[in-house]
Amino acid sequence: MTPVGTAGFTVTQSGGTTNVTEGGVTDSFTVVLNSQPTSSVVFDVTSNDTSATTVNPAQLTFTNGNWSTPQTITVTAPQDPDSISESVIVTVTVNDALSDNAYDPLADQTVSVSVTDNDPVVVENEINVFENKYPPVNIGSATQRKSGAFVVYGLRSTAHTRLDSIIQIPTSAGVGKVLTSDAGGNATWQTSSG
Repeated sequence: MTPVGTAGFTVTQSGGTTNVTEGGVTDSFTVVLNSQPTSSVVFDVTSNDTSATTVNPAQLTFTNGNWSTPQTITVTAPQDPDSISESVIVTVTVNDALSDNAYDPLADQTVSVSVTDNDPVVVENEINVFENKYPPVNIGSATQRKSGAFVVYGLRSTAHTRLDSIIQIPTSAGVGKVLTSDAGGNATWQTSSG
């Protein structure tokens, strides 16, 4: 058996860091044994958030013949619906049941992965209502008559007044944008699909 003192493994990140882009740029790191084992050593490679990063392969096997050849793990960030960049931890663990017993006590090693989101950040815009120029606008149970911006929660007008006559769309919203709201009532400017 290999003495416990000589058993070990090294994880090396390409370029010293691991950075990936959602739906695009991948990155990698390598794993290699520090000494020749008497039997196979198997590592499991896992992400703590598989919706943000995946690893391939998810398992590595070293033998007394290939122990000194680094094996590469590729890290990928799948496309997701949010626009949040994330930090994920990938862990390299000795699979005790399948490995040389001398490697069983070794601590896990981790790689911190920076995930850059590729979705555009939605910029919030203001809606301006002008004082005494048009009939009041109800915001929920409150009525807004003064100039200024407000958050849109179930916007509706009184006396069947057209909203396009009382709402000023900021030029920063962009051409061809429409005002939409999500289930939480948060309004954003989106590109019209029509």
